[in-house]
Amino acid sequence: MSKVNLFNSFLILAFLLPFAAKAQISQGGIPESYHQKSLNEVTKHVASLPDWESFIKEESEEFNKPYLIGLFTETNINFPESGKFYTTEKNELIWKTAIHVKGAPALGMYFENLYLPKGVKLFVHNENKKHVLGAYTHENNNEIDSKFAIEAIQGETAYIELNITNSELIDEIQLNLDKALVYFRAYENTLNYASEEDLVLIGNPDPYQLEGSSSSCMINANCSPGTHYENQKRATVQLLFSYGQQGAGLCSGTIINSVGNTKETCRPLLMTASHCESTGTWTTNTQFSQLIVRFNFEKTNCNGGPAATQRTITGANYLTRSYYYQNMPVNQLNEDFLLVELRNKIPEVYNAYHAGVRLNYNLPSPSNSNEKFIGFHHPAGDIKKIIFANNLVTWGNQNPQNSVHWILNSNTNKTEGGAAQGSSGSGLFDPKGYYIGTASTAGNYGNIQGCNVDGKGYGGAQFFNLVNYSQVQKAMTYTHSNSSYNSIKSFINPNNSNVNTIEGMDCYADTDGGGDEIDPPVAIEELNENFANSIKLYPNPTSVNGYFNIKTNFRFKQDLQIRIISIEGKVVKSLEANDVEDQTFRVDLDNLKPGMHLIQITNGIQKSTHKLMIN
Repeated sequence: MSKVNLFNSFLILAFLLPFAAKAQISQGGIPESYHQKSLNEVTKHVASLPDWESFIKEESEEFNKPYLIGLFTETNINFPESGKFYTTEKNELIWKTAIHVKGAPALGMYFENLYLPKGVKLFVHNENKKHVLGAYTHENNNEIDSKFAIEAIQGETAYIELNITNSELIDEIQLNLDKALVYFRAYENTLNYASEEDLVLIGNPDPYQLEGSSSSCMINANCSPGTHYENQKRATVQLLFSYGQQGAGLCSGTIINSVGNTKETCRPLLMTASHCESTGTWTTNTQFSQLIVRFNFEKTNCNGGPAATQRTITGANYLTRSYYYQNMPVNQLNEDFLLVELRNKIPEVYNAYHAGVRLNYNLPSPSNSNEKFIGFHHPAGDIKKIIFANNLVTWGNQNPQNSVHWILNSNTNKTEGGAAQGSSGSGLFDPKGYYIGTASTAGNYGNIQGCNVDGKGYGGAQFFNLVNYSQVQKAMTYTHSNSSYNSIKSFINPNNSNVNTIEGMDCYADTDGGGDEIDPPVAIEELNENFANSIKLYPNPTSVNGYFNIKTNFRFKQDLQIRIISIEGKVVKSLEANDVEDQTFRVDLDNLKPGMHLIQITNGIQKSTHKLMIN
């Protein structure tokens, strides 16, 4: 699309590319099968590859829909009949099965029923064992309806593994995987795990720059224009919604604060666009049980630097939304908001921020060149980007009280950056950092040379330099004849306080620092064991002129110091690896002498020691 009339034609900014009683957060670790010397062949359940080309061709002319990234395929995998049991060397049990969809770039798991008793861990990994998701435990049980969802695992085969400490737990386990999401877009970040060759990540982070496929005209969130808006960036998340019964699509959203919220409660309210849930019918908690919320999917540098990583939470409770029906005409899409609440506090390691909200109509003008109206968003499944301008206009330059949209427009206010399908639901912040609008529709003003199509050739994403944001103050006064659709006022200002602004909040700002702090009552031996269980060395034994791999699956990024120690106790090689989370990297042996060696790995607090035989 090369040109859109400013006042007559806007495109819905469609979806971008997982809480009941507990947060759906993985604990890290390595599947027990990785440590077994032999494991009989695992049964692969074959599912059909959906016809993406035909489906997306029919959908391509409909712009008031999500940015679709994949389609569901039926799986019907059940515990225990769909898998096999294996006994470990520690006399514990492994139950394992697999789903195979020939030609699938990546697969997401959607459980109709999942219950894990204490003492059971769930992992999902890919064919070459380089991509691991989990462990999921009893802390992930959804007490509302038992539904659960796991984001993309690389490749056409996903292995599902339960590690069971006690056979008496078998009767308590419930697992029904009724469908898998086949990703056809927004899976680029999983490609780091696809290579059959071992990646050398020490000293060469993110060699393939595999994050997403939005336009090359987009601006990364950590470039200089976002320098004074770090908290607003931290409040921005990426969302994965089911698209009816057919598939799934992506949006953006914002974690916002509310009046009376404290660091003790730290209530996680999530604001996005109503059209991001494309049917318009979701008004119950159960319908949001498989919503996946992704934090921190961004570059730490403006260009280059470590690969973008992310952490996810599954599920939310419904609060309110504006009325929407599938394929609602753009000219009827005025108030466009959806407010849900995550089902637990966001962990400290997620580094999230609860954005402040401005409730009045009188927006301040920027006082200097460093202040701006700015939006953070995830276009076309990509890492976090920026759109900004030094002033703001309303629809037709009407009086703000009579307008329902704030507008960033490259012609009127010299907007820099842009948006795309998938930016829907992202927040607009005023120069003081308050949340004032929700991205709803978009278009192009004039012909944008070299930006209209995505920068990497994956297709389906455009570049828009004009964005309409549904005003927060209109969401505060919204009414509808159906009580399921109502204003946000009772949720973000429950006591009807006489305030014009709600200040932002960092729930962990006064703690002893970032990261996943160690709980003092936990024994150091237990911490070391958990740390060691998140590391796997292979091949072992190896050869004098060869190498070995270190596979990790930590809950959060860590800086590692690695020492190779000979049997005589001499340190023969030392290495450092920064920002290690779920990775595989190679250590060359440089003709070390044959014999038993110790591989000592530490993050400065926890440590583990592994034996390595060099033949």
